[in-house]
Amino acid sequence: MGARREADIRPSMNPRSPAHLFPLSIGLWLASCASSPERAPVTVPLEVEPFEIVALAPDPLLVPDASLRRAIAACGRPWMVRHRRTGVELVLIPPGTFQRGASPGDGAAQDDAGPARAVTLERGFYLARCELTQGQWTRVERTNPSAFRGEENLPVEGVSWSDLRGPKGFLARAGGGLRLPSESEWEFAARAGSTRPRHGPIEDVAWHADNSASRTHGVGQKQPNALGLADVLGNVSEWCEELYEADPGHSGARSKTQRTLRGGSWATESEGCRVSNRLPEWEGLRASYNGVRVAAAFEAVPEGGLTIALASEPTAPELQ
Repeated sequence: MGARREADIRPSMNPRSPAHLFPLSIGLWLASCASSPERAPVTVPLEVEPFEIVALAPDPLLVPDASLRRAIAACGRPWMVRHRRTGVELVLIPPGTFQRGASPGDGAAQDDAGPARAVTLERGFYLARCELTQGQWTRVERTNPSAFRGEENLPVEGVSWSDLRGPKGFLARAGGGLRLPSESEWEFAARAGSTRPRHGPIEDVAWHADNSASRTHGVGQKQPNALGLADVLGNVSEWCEELYEADPGHSGARSKTQRTLRGGSWATESEGCRVSNRLPEWEGLRASYNGVRVAAAFEAVPEGGLTIALASEPTAPELQ
């Protein structure tokens, strides 16, 4: 299998990194924790409810595969929910078995993708349909670490794993059971039932080094995958929970300080934007290609009693 090449932007200590693109500036960004929903809820929410229902059943426009819609419906939980504090919208990912690692016949997959092997997720979970935006970040944090600014709909970047997972990190402060996905959860959701390296032509599905103009872009502008997830292969790479394992197909030793970023980014050459892409980085690294897609366990979303929004259509950010 071939090694992945990254865009040559500036020298890097890690030859597989997009050149340690640290934020160009850090400034004060005053947060507004008050949301301004476009529609009033049908029922009065409980004070402790961290989520509201956006849609009970999958939208065929976002989940066109009937078998996936049936698998989601079989879970008996709402398909799309919104985290009240941040405004993040998450969709239900049903349990299942998939082939993790290099896609069949994918000679360009990087070596640490590992051989294809069956992995079973016995429980479903929720995963954000878009990468966390700067507007969502600043509902919780008072500073915006991102190098690329100008729109609240741009993905937040310049965030380290420790910024997210520390005792006083974003996820702890946001509350409501938000967490990072595991690598297997991320890849299962990104593949969305497919065994191909990508869910469509690269120009249609990802912002990468050859089309990004060397910067991030508003989330949701590229074609989503079959589960309705946008930008899984580009824009910013996404932190996962576990310590990096160099040879995951053979129970290799785990790093003590490196975590894994999944998917490609605006700085990744197009051949590196594939569903098996893995990038080990020091958990304290803040770079302008590092972002996050948050997850939540089934248990974080109660089966009943949630407030239902008047409309089932996603509100923000809009997929284009």
